[in-house]
Amino acid sequence: MGEDFWPDTYDASVADRVIEQLRGGDGDLVIVNFANVDVLAHIEDEPAVVRAVEAVDMALGRVLEAARGPVVGADADQGAGHDGPQVVLAHQADDDGRGVTRLGQYGLDAPETTITVRFADDGEPGVIRMKRHPVDDAYYYVTQDTGAILQAARGQVERILTDLAQFRSRDLFRFPKPHAVKLEFQFEGKGYVLERVHGRWVVKNPEDKALGNQSDALVLLDALSPVFAAGVAVKPEEHPNTGLDHPIFTVYVTTHDEKDPNATPVRHGPLSIANPVPGEDQRRYAASDARPGIYRVRQDIIETVRELLDGLRDM
Repeated sequence: MGEDFWPDTYDASVADRVIEQLRGGDGDLVIVNFANVDVLAHIEDEPAVVRAVEAVDMALGRVLEAARGPVVGADADQGAGHDGPQVVLAHQADDDGRGVTRLGQYGLDAPETTITVRFADDGEPGVIRMKRHPVDDAYYYVTQDTGAILQAARGQVERILTDLAQFRSRDLFRFPKPHAVKLEFQFEGKGYVLERVHGRWVVKNPEDKALGNQSDALVLLDALSPVFAAGVAVKPEEHPNTGLDHPIFTVYVTTHDEKDPNATPVRHGPLSIANPVPGEDQRRYAASDARPGIYRVRQDIIETVRELLDGLRDM
């Protein structure tokens, strides 16, 4: 593996390209492969695998947010990027000498959870059965599409069963982008205000500046909603220099559904982003009023803000 390959290599740029295709309406089908976990899992470097999973998670979250309306299907290989061993116990069709299949032996004839996978070609649907291990709560018995019966780690199974509410619980910052009417932010000690006036974004502060392109504001909105936490909250004692006492970037966003006569403006924030995470070039420390704690977020938010400010022109 080359030295220039990192766990989150290319994910942001791949997601950018997919989102561009979705918005442009070019073609009826977009297929994308985030291969980081499959590649990284083979080197047996657990921190790298975790970062790869987080990078894919965030990239996929951005694509799903942009794909509102189209039909989206997501699939994952049962590669080595999991949090416990997968032990092949038997085959579903194996019998005990009396014609009794192994499903009953592992309680999978009466599973706790069944996932049915239906295919576009109307072929035979696949069925995945899951049952908690009767003795060790850290594992599940699971059937595989190959017909095997596995002993799989509980965390691996529970990630599959995550619902939309749990997925969105990792949000640090989210707002309805079509209703955004005002952006207020501090960046590297300077204050900026952008407002949407008659459908166009204008710079209100500083007064002598104007946007280079309207799309710059839309790109920033995309970068800010949603902002996902990369993993769990960090322990302050293990990360003493977050810089959140003097963040590089703090933002508030005001939204208002102007088509609803009864709607009132809502101010979201703040979201604060500070120092880079040591050893993780593509992560920065962040805090939000949406949830307590200190988290890591992707670096490209800061890069997007810089690009917008670099594109400002003099009035």
